[in-house]
Amino acid sequence: MKSLIVVLSGLLTCFASVYAVEAPVVMFSYREIPAIVNQMPNDYELETHHQTPSEFNLFTRKLVSSCPSDAYIIIDQPGVSLDDFYPMENGILAEDDSLWTHTRKHMAFSGTVYTGSVQLNSGSETDELHLDSLTNSLIKQCYCQIVDVDLTRDDGKPFDKYIDTRCRIIRVKFDPLPTTSFSRLVTLTANDEMINKIMGFIPSPFITTIYTSSSPTEPKSHHTDPIFQDILIEKKDPRHRKQWENHIGIVERRQKEQAQYHKRPSPKDGLPQFQKELKPPHKEVGWARARKYAEKVNTKFVWQWESDTSQIDPNEVLLISNESLVALIASLIAGGLSILCLKFSFGLVRGEKQSKLEQDKLNPSVKKSDNKKNEKESEKPSVTSRESK
Repeated sequence: MKSLIVVLSGLLTCFASVYAVEAPVVMFSYREIPAIVNQMPNDYELETHHQTPSEFNLFTRKLVSSCPSDAYIIIDQPGVSLDDFYPMENGILAEDDSLWTHTRKHMAFSGTVYTGSVQLNSGSETDELHLDSLTNSLIKQCYCQIVDVDLTRDDGKPFDKYIDTRCRIIRVKFDPLPTTSFSRLVTLTANDEMINKIMGFIPSPFITTIYTSSSPTEPKSHHTDPIFQDILIEKKDPRHRKQWENHIGIVERRQKEQAQYHKRPSPKDGLPQFQKELKPPHKEVGWARARKYAEKVNTKFVWQWESDTSQIDPNEVLLISNESLVALIASLIAGGLSILCLKFSFGLVRGEKQSKLEQDKLNPSVKKSDNKKNEKESEKPSVTSRESK
């Protein structure tokens, strides 16, 4: 009997060490990713979307396969549970609704939104989220650089601010959550503000955020509604599906205009200095070159013809200063006067020739006498040459 009790206690211990724990997952990307949006379940009003670790890994691979963002924020919050996303049901919040304020705001502006849970087996080494493998995939496919957030900095900055749009992987590892309800609420609110600060330090608006936990805690109650159900229902509505373009369309067009001045770096190269990327890789042509030259000289108007006229923007106007305008008018007047002087002088010469011809016609005898004199003068040197002989 004692041996049976020992065996049963051992089995219970082993079973307790590998029980299933649900890790919450919140993902949102500012761009719409068709590979994710088209596969989103339509039963958000019914129940939470559960995934296995292998399904979650496949999901994240699809998410980053097309490199949709300039920055990827991977957040690991130890100790978080599904109860933390349902504060009103668990009595954490009575009248205050400030929890997850910044996260909900960014999700409302995003084109791709997903929430669910991953079933992890506690104590098992195979069922993991493999966040490190996701980071390696981003480095190989999207040429990203890793930036680890230091939460203990004295200046309050999560990391050194950068100004270029090279791909970054922002890794955030929060401290484990406390167990008491009030301390847990304060910590989650502070972490939500830190996430908002991190997103504000990124110069590009194209950000993908993954919030999960590699070591979650078991929820006290069972939740059937998905996390942030109201946002998911709104995003699935076809009338609201394209709202993210209104928020990000202007920035996206500006990004495309600036993309021609930057070369895509090689994955083997390190992160270059921003000053090296300022130099455009191509030569400026057309109106842009003419405008720069006119601004430099400030006294000349330069026409620069381009063989490919499709690159010339007719809406661009080349401004001329007052001095250059006066010089241009003066040169035109001087050129006109010189042309008139040439015409006048040419007319005088032509008039003299015509007058001589008319005189020769009127006095033919004078012309004959002149011809005889010329003949006599031409014969004189021949006579002198004979005498010398």
